[in-house]
Amino acid sequence: MLIAPLPPSNILPKDQRETTETTPPAQSWPTPESIKQIFIQRISESARKAYLAAPPPPAPAPDLSRTHFGEFGGQFALELQVEPLHDLAAAFQSIITDESFCQEYLAYTAFCPTPLHLAKNLTHRAGGATIWLKREDRNPYRGSHCVRSMIGQILFAKRLGMREIVTDCGSACHGVACASLCAALGLQCTVFIGVDDAARQCAGVQEMQRLGANIVPAETASGCRTLKAAVNSALAHSLTDQSSIYYVMGGPIGAHPLPVINRTFQKLLGEEVKIQLARLMGREGDSASPDALISPLEMGGAATGLFYAFVEEDEVRLVCVEAEGAAPLAHGSVGVLHGCRTLVLQDENGQIQPSEAIAPDMNFPSVGPEVAHWKSIGRVEGKTASDEEAMEGLRILAEEEQVTAGLNTGYAVGETMRLAKELGPGQNVVLLVTGKDDIH
Repeated sequence: MLIAPLPPSNILPKDQRETTETTPPAQSWPTPESIKQIFIQRISESARKAYLAAPPPPAPAPDLSRTHFGEFGGQFALELQVEPLHDLAAAFQSIITDESFCQEYLAYTAFCPTPLHLAKNLTHRAGGATIWLKREDRNPYRGSHCVRSMIGQILFAKRLGMREIVTDCGSACHGVACASLCAALGLQCTVFIGVDDAARQCAGVQEMQRLGANIVPAETASGCRTLKAAVNSALAHSLTDQSSIYYVMGGPIGAHPLPVINRTFQKLLGEEVKIQLARLMGREGDSASPDALISPLEMGGAATGLFYAFVEEDEVRLVCVEAEGAAPLAHGSVGVLHGCRTLVLQDENGQIQPSEAIAPDMNFPSVGPEVAHWKSIGRVEGKTASDEEAMEGLRILAEEEQVTAGLNTGYAVGETMRLAKELGPGQNVVLLVTGKDDIH
């Protein structure tokens, strides 16, 4: 919930506010023909050296013998999927420990570490702990906070000899990121997006098409025309040829081992924060943990990526903020959806209930099983915010920090300010900032 406005004496006059952070001017995305050359330039020796300041590649390999997170997760798959999923787990275990794969991943992620920005004005307005912004809106892939996992999985799929990458998206920025990577690597790309989401993001859809992606608007028989429909359709399409189609899910959902594969790459997000916070606090070469991290909650990719590095540190508070009308942590119950047991918005008969949120990524009726597990053991705190509070949060962030963030972020701004005030001076809170949605 948004806290009440603080007295004017606690807010800096506009002419005294820090205004060094500005939103970069909009630029047209390169054509498919120029993308490969751009990547060649980025994967340079200087880029590799720059990456030394960031976390190492994903090693050692995760334990894929554990198929559950407590009571959540598992492999609720069709019979025709079971053997391919087992093969996928074995291949991932082998490839992720291959030094050449790690070097290839390092090269593609050499420019991924995003800034950790001291939010001086927002801190002053909240009147408590120091607020830091993890600026995922500043990554070169339209601010897609899923890009670490997306890069890793697409490179993995190429190693497997897959020819087509399939993905789902709520926010078109994820589809644009996937399409650009596929164009660079010479892979066919198919993006499923809900009919309503596509209609609201025409510019993003056109950009994906210019990058060579095949765009498929999705709708379920029950009339769902948003992210759930996209996931249903993408999953069905991926089953038509499991030997050549790889499904990059938009978050850490699905049957085992898909959530673990997603998290293996995405967890670099939190590892970056540890290193960056230490550097900013004058502890170069060390790592540091904030007192709290806050993430908007969609499928769980943002939260899993930001939180995983801190899960074992009980003194660090992990807070997820859901859309009030799409809150499986707050209002869901245990059920099975898209191949795993997790928290789901459903009725007493197990039928999936519709979700409602103005942010396309947040408009989803379930969450990744690992986040559901963290909630069930009390490791993650779940909060909710209304659409109106989300819009107010975006306004405050733009006014105080000159940051134009994605709708997801808006839901979490109010809770960030409330928690900062609760923790008080001398503490540190990190808020994940997602890329701006181009919605009309």
